[in-house]
Amino acid sequence: NALKHITEGPNQHLNMMFHFEHMAADCLFYSWFKTKFNLKKLKNEKGIDGVIMVEGYMDTVSLVQAGILNVVASMGTALTKEQARILKRYTDKVFISYDGDSAGQAATLRGLDILSDEGLDVRVISLPDGMDPDDVVKNYGADGYRKLVFEAKPLIDFKLDVVKNSCELNTVDGKRKYVQRSVAVIRESSSPAEQEDLLKTVSSV
Repeated sequence: NALKHITEGPNQHLNMMFHFEHMAADCLFYSWFKTKFNLKKLKNEKGIDGVIMVEGYMDTVSLVQAGILNVVASMGTALTKEQARILKRYTDKVFISYDGDSAGQAATLRGLDILSDEGLDVRVISLPDGMDPDDVVKNYGADGYRKLVFEAKPLIDFKLDVVKNSCELNTVDGKRKYVQRSVAVIRESSSPAEQEDLLKTVSSV
């Protein structure tokens, strides 16, 4: 099925190739894309449906060992436009799978717009609070993680969730802030139909 195609292949070359001996700590992600990614092989491949992006080495190793192969790691560095452009050469869809804590969420938000601005379809995998992908695989197995991939939310829906979680909806001021901030997010959509649908969701809270 589509989910297995995303998480299992056929593009096994997307596995992260970890060769850190010549990488500087502040440019791991850049060096990986430029010198460690086997670009020639990638250019000969077609039909890459999506890449799952995690934060670190252990997350990648854990997912690959579980049979989830289309995985890359940002190594905790901030995403740049150049990196987004490189990703765009090989896929149109990126699943962001950062830690389910506040720091991980902040890191997710920083990179979302950069990826989206380069024309990538960005989906965010919601992980349980306090868990990273490695934890999910260990506790719920590969199928548990695949379920989260299947349930990944579009960028704009994730942003609205973040807004909702940041406001105290049990107060008048909190509800007003939620509506104001949500409307600002919804305006980012270029689809009138999507805007209308999202406004209905916001107004029902």
